Amino acid sequence: MAKSLAAVAALTVWGASQVALSGPVARLSFDSQPGAFIGDGHSLTRTFAVPPDDVGALIPSRLPDGTPIEVQVGFALSEPPFDFGFVDFGNVPLRPGFYPDAQRTVNAAPGHPGMDFGFDGVAGGSLTGNYTILALSFSPDNSTLLGLRVQFEAHIDGQAPAVFGRFEYEADGVLVPEPALGTLVFAAGLLGLRGARRRNP
Repeated sequence: MAKSLAAVAALTVWGASQVALSGPVARLSFDSQPGAFIGDGHSLTRTFAVPPDDVGALIPSRLPDGTPIEVQVGFALSEPPFDFGFVDFGNVPLRPGFYPDAQRTVNAAPGHPGMDFGFDGVAGGSLTGNYTILALSFSPDNSTLLGLRVQFEAHIDGQAPAVFGRFEYEADGVLVPEPALGTLVFAAGLLGLRGARRRNP
């Protein structure tokens, strides 16, 4: 049975001014369809900041030269807890672009990018969907995730109802101004086209 959210808010495009915080910050905004395992038809926008939340980023997988192919952001001590993960199993660097036919990382079939999404203790078993990495940056030595902005569509446990959302992480605690919604859609379309060309030369 889908779990309803206690806090319900309208889906919004994030603010137009920069906000500097003292530590890493993550921001999640999603719109779930009725019956979706996460959200059950509700919308939510939430910012997680250090302090008081426990927000961190990991780079679990790399190429032999150290180039990241996987990132994870989240942690259980945030309130509510959440986690995100994205990985390209094609043994190529993770980079901006469109990643179709994604599956949960732990059981992704060959040829499918990995994606993980959990919120407020709810994650489900299987996951399918897609994501578009709008921006991604690492430290010069590739040891630290500095920034990530991504749009995603997730279906949990084979459900038709989806969760559509956006996620942002900034290690320096500065929330980057977001462009207008029309610009976001246009930019995502360009990245999707470039990603498709990259995978289908």
